[in-house]
Amino acid sequence: VPVDEADYLAGLVHDVGKIAMASAFPEHFAEIHRRLREGAGDLIAVELEVLGHDHMEVGGLYLKNHKLPDIMVESALHHHAPEHASHHCQIVAAVQIADLLVRHAKIGFSGNSAEVTNEDWLEASGWNILFPQRAEAERALALASLNRSLERLPTILEGLI
Repeated sequence: VPVDEADYLAGLVHDVGKIAMASAFPEHFAEIHRRLREGAGDLIAVELEVLGHDHMEVGGLYLKNHKLPDIMVESALHHHAPEHASHHCQIVAAVQIADLLVRHAKIGFSGNSAEVTNEDWLEASGWNILFPQRAEAERALALASLNRSLERLPTILEGLI
């Protein structure tokens, strides 16, 4: 996979574990989402409780078994904790931040209904990987810039359809 496409593809496949889980364990998947609808809490905690594995583990295993590149496997496996990625920390960190921003903007539904605040995505471990020496002024600028982009995103997405 060429480097210039790897980040895009990593973003596309990062939640493939949810699809694999729904396909391989449909009853468990239905139970997970029933519990989430009833307010059971965090997606990952419910997945672990019901299935014994979370969507990251299932996705990483699925992609590895299908011999996809490490960057895809690591994005699926570590997108909630990019600091655990061994080779592709920056791309996995970018996937984490993108995932949080999309959830923050309430674009689509990932199965995780927990609200993502500005503080949540700004305090995510991925920021420290992407910008390890950021000053408070840089942080404020990033917040303002990303919020402007998020406000425009629904219009941009509508134009694509």
